[in-house]
Amino acid sequence: MSAVAPVRSANASGAEWRRRLRAALPALSLALVVAAIAWLNPRAISYFGFTLMLNLAIPIALATMAQMFVIAGNDLDLSIGTFVGFVCCVTATWLHDTPWLGVLALLGCIALYAALGALIYMRNLPSIVVTLGMSFVWQGLAILLLPKPGGKAPGWVLAIMGVKPPFVPAELDVFVESIAFTNEHLARMGELAARHGLLLHCHVEQLGSHRSVPVALAAKLALPP
Repeated sequence: MSAVAPVRSANASGAEWRRRLRAALPALSLALVVAAIAWLNPRAISYFGFTLMLNLAIPIALATMAQMFVIAGNDLDLSIGTFVGFVCCVTATWLHDTPWLGVLALLGCIALYAALGALIYMRNLPSIVVTLGMSFVWQGLAILLLPKPGGKAPGWVLAIMGVKPPFVPAELDVFVESIAFTNEHLARMGELAARHGLLLHCHVEQLGSHRSVPVALAAKLALPP
């Protein structure tokens, strides 16, 4: 009897460690991805680099969270991608031009999505078939609403997405060359950096033969070489 207790305790301890490891897998995966990015491009591990990488990640993160709840129920949603696209079209058109219509459309989309989930659950329908069919519906509605790229997001949405934490990077690296940023781009970025309290680093030592103009412009903007 006394020999069985340590065995059960060891099995319980092993199961607990496996559970903790599964819970830590997302964080470990993120750490590995960040480490790989840092190895490939060290400049990406900065405030500016993370801003560029994560600026467009919020819709993907929200869609992933929505898919997580579906997968937790042992189902699969194949329409989440086209649904996000349709929501973007509504935001860029109706929500900007006619806010009340855009809000009603978004609320109607949420209600319709919830109704589809209820239908799948109550009628025991295969979610992969229903969501695959709805993916074509969302895509068609998006094309009808916005046949070609365009539209504009509302100002309050841009303001929310433009919010930045109080921590700022030490500097922003800028390479001024005809194949990259022009002198006009450098002037514009210098003004924006000064407005937001950022330090701009102009790599004039790595320019080509026409380096006199960028050097003079960098000196005028008080940018460190």
